Amino acid sequence: MKTMYLSMAFWVLCTHCHAQNTKTPSAEGVWKIVLKEDRELIKPLRIYKQGKQWKALLGNTPLPIQQKQGKLIIDWKKEGAKFEGVLADQQQSIKGFWRQYRYASPVKLTKTARGWEGNREVQFQQLTFFLMIRKDQTTGKLKSYIYNHERNQGTFLRIQETKQKGRKVFIALDGLPNLNGTLSQDGSTLHMPINYYGLRGKVFRKVDPSQEARMQPRIGQKTYAYAPPEQIKDGWQTASLKDLGADMGKIKGMVEAILTKKYPSLHSVLITYKSKLVLEEYFYGYDREQLHDTRSAGKSFASAMIGLALDRNLLTSVDQNVVDLFPQYKGQIKNLDERKQRLRIRDLMTMSPGLECNDDRDESLGNENVFYDDREPDDWTKYTLDLPMVNEPGNKAFYCSAGVNLLGQIVTTVAGKPNYEFIHQHLFEPLGIERFTFYLTPKGHGYQGGGMFFRPRDLAKFGQLYLNEGTWNGQRLLSKAWVQTTGKGHSTMYNHPYKNYGYNWWVHRFKVGNQTYESFHASGNGGQLIFVVPELKLVVAFNAGNYRRYGIWRKYRDELMPNYIIPAILKIKK
Repeated sequence: MKTMYLSMAFWVLCTHCHAQNTKTPSAEGVWKIVLKEDRELIKPLRIYKQGKQWKALLGNTPLPIQQKQGKLIIDWKKEGAKFEGVLADQQQSIKGFWRQYRYASPVKLTKTARGWEGNREVQFQQLTFFLMIRKDQTTGKLKSYIYNHERNQGTFLRIQETKQKGRKVFIALDGLPNLNGTLSQDGSTLHMPINYYGLRGKVFRKVDPSQEARMQPRIGQKTYAYAPPEQIKDGWQTASLKDLGADMGKIKGMVEAILTKKYPSLHSVLITYKSKLVLEEYFYGYDREQLHDTRSAGKSFASAMIGLALDRNLLTSVDQNVVDLFPQYKGQIKNLDERKQRLRIRDLMTMSPGLECNDDRDESLGNENVFYDDREPDDWTKYTLDLPMVNEPGNKAFYCSAGVNLLGQIVTTVAGKPNYEFIHQHLFEPLGIERFTFYLTPKGHGYQGGGMFFRPRDLAKFGQLYLNEGTWNGQRLLSKAWVQTTGKGHSTMYNHPYKNYGYNWWVHRFKVGNQTYESFHASGNGGQLIFVVPELKLVVAFNAGNYRRYGIWRKYRDELMPNYIIPAILKIKK
């Protein structure tokens, strides 16, 4: 009998232990998944001659290649890729562009014993989702949201409801298919397949947010000690802010405010003073080699193209009529009234084309979103030219990305080559900008409304070019007169008290103490900014991930610049 009772007690104890071990795991916590397309970002490309035949290898994959009219052309139809290049530098290199996945990027192959070798780079399509699930303290129900550092997709992926029943997890999304998942027995993974516009993933993994580089400015760091930027061979000369006599307390205060998330999702800040790079700081796992989306800061490159075309007599004036610069559409443009015939290049640069185009109104026929949803036209240029007129050109300014895009297409027409090739040849190569990607329209034109990706140091070079009134390291790339007129106010946006928009550059006055400092800047959604302050010989470049969160990234202009950066520079003895 005693043995039987002992056996029963042991059974009860084991059952209790098993029940504890199989306790249902909680969905609360932070879950990470990386969604990406199956593409290799960088891959070696080799072009060589075998007898009289040209050959090409991408990694170990043979590619079809032929020579036509002096160009080496790879047309890889299977993967939707195309390369066009030419022999250059007395046949010591092959230069061209690789086009794939609706992006174009430059390629330079260098002569070796095995032919011409280098890398081709494509735009890396990836989204990192952090699914944050917690219990509402008032209702006791689960609530969740998504944090995404690359494009802030959590503002689009709105979660309406989150439920857990046993190990099953259900998430209801607004306007998208719901997500259904299953927690692993140990609660470390959540198997929940997701397909977000072709980017796929299956398993979310539970993570410690304090140890995730993409969720923290810098893991474990809250205090800051300044170090000068590294001197590398990219055209920049560097210097020490401390040695120059800047207010290092202001610099320390700014960086520590970023480290403590007073200014969240700020990926990089670079400062140049008197043509030297004096500060270079990265956060949230970003670094100097990573290409960053510049969004609408890319619009400032559009007016630079116009300046380059004027300098080469490809255009005669900013007062040229836009319609006349598209002979391929002669007799086909809709809504062609007298006002549209008076539309000038300058009107596109000042956001005052008079077209029914306003990115701030969802119902506007010319809203940029038309190009990115199921309404996407095959020919973005023709679609924009067809828009009806609602104002006299030059009278009222509204934010119109489609109109800015026409500037790039004008350059393509008058230069006889793609706009991205034109600006690469005449601006990027002299600036030493070797890596970038350019978003393409369905017709293969470089989109000028946004979508250009650059390294932060290269973005700062563009600002320095304008601070130098068109020169870089002693070489003139843009005319002085063009740069001077570009940064002046030509139109008024958003009922501003003064003309705050130039030729695709914003105009701003910084008030610091009793002084006012005139400046102009490129500006892109999320916090992609290049500030030029001529009086202080100052350029500041920001990259960030606060897309659709203007209330956060405007603080870079309204707080970081006047409260930290400008006061730090003012301490330097003239």
